[in-house]
Amino acid sequence: MLYQTRKFSIFSTQIFRYIAFLFASDMLLMIFAIACSVLLIDIVELIRSSTGNSHISNLLLLKLAFLRNYVTINKILPFIVLLTTFKVYTTLNHHLEIVGAYSLGMSNLHIIAPAIFVLLLFTLFHALVLLPMSSYSMSKFQKIESEKLGKISNSLYTEENGIWLRQEVVNSNNINENNKYCMKYAEQRQQAIVHAAKIDYKTRELLGVEIFMFDENNIFLSKIISPRIDATKKVWIVYDAHIINTKQNKLTNTNINKILLHFNISFTDLTQSLAPPETINIWKLLEFIRITQNLGFSMNAYYLYFWHTVFRPLFMFVMLIFGFTSIQSYRRDNKTGYILMKLLLYSLLMYFSNELLIIAILHKTKVPLIGVGLPYVLFLMYSLYTMLYHRSVLHWKYANSTLQLIYIINILLYNKNNFSK
Repeated sequence: MLYQTRKFSIFSTQIFRYIAFLFASDMLLMIFAIACSVLLIDIVELIRSSTGNSHISNLLLLKLAFLRNYVTINKILPFIVLLTTFKVYTTLNHHLEIVGAYSLGMSNLHIIAPAIFVLLLFTLFHALVLLPMSSYSMSKFQKIESEKLGKISNSLYTEENGIWLRQEVVNSNNINENNKYCMKYAEQRQQAIVHAAKIDYKTRELLGVEIFMFDENNIFLSKIISPRIDATKKVWIVYDAHIINTKQNKLTNTNINKILLHFNISFTDLTQSLAPPETINIWKLLEFIRITQNLGFSMNAYYLYFWHTVFRPLFMFVMLIFGFTSIQSYRRDNKTGYILMKLLLYSLLMYFSNELLIIAILHKTKVPLIGVGLPYVLFLMYSLYTMLYHRSVLHWKYANSTLQLIYIINILLYNKNNFSK
């Protein structure tokens, strides 16, 4: 009986499981290897930054490096997928396993389907589990870093009703400015909780402000109400202040035109004191952006992070398909280093072109919102077209030779059976 080409389903069990296992194991190994490398680099950086703090243990530094490890891995996941695709399918190519699959009647879609399936499962796990865990670990990292390493913590919080800020007030003697009486309100070191309805970027002012003053023992002292505060410098100018004091269990009300309060934060520092986007759960990030933007803050960096996170799975699939089609178009005796370098250059081109589009959209240019991710979509369409409608001439030649060999073997076996009868 002569050999006949079989028709395979995409989920043909043995071949599907074999390629899926190869891709999953190599991808996990690649992630583990890069994670260990990033961990070592972070540990060295933390040791350098903690020089002089004898109370910092090596175990704590290891914990800090581990907490922010996946945040770095998340940024380079598409390139990990590209390297995994390159390794898996180059190995299959060199062992002529892809040629054998072609000779059995399998298409490119059959061969790449296991990798797509594995990557789809990883993307779901990444979005539902790993991203929320990484945002929590990054917020934990910042908290420990501010407590143990003395880094400035983000004491600014945003809510629907405005922003909240906790600061220390240190003041000295009275100051006369432009022949106008300016009162230095606090005479000693105090704590202040500042609430502002919103901010104004143009005038660098806080609007609709309430300041709650506490002493060193957190005992409430007074409340300052002001329609606006000039926070350009670290000396905040409180205009038209209404002060409610509590002295000897009695409330007194005072109106003062101008008060100078010495804080350790200026308007620029204030706008940079928001929690970094990496510490916010991606599923809650849009709500955070909406609330904070309504308060007057510029959220371009947060939108940039959001779009990067949204399009990263698409970028990973583009890297998988583009890498597969690129590998299939080269001969076995070509240098793999050249292929890998070309793949990396194309992937960087995709990444930076999409970055420029996002920045252009955020700066309110004429580029529409639908343009976000356009480079990824174009490369994906090109890769799909190449994969579905074009095959390497080389592999067709190998496949035809293999089919001819199988045909001859079948003829010989058929004749042998006839002779034996």
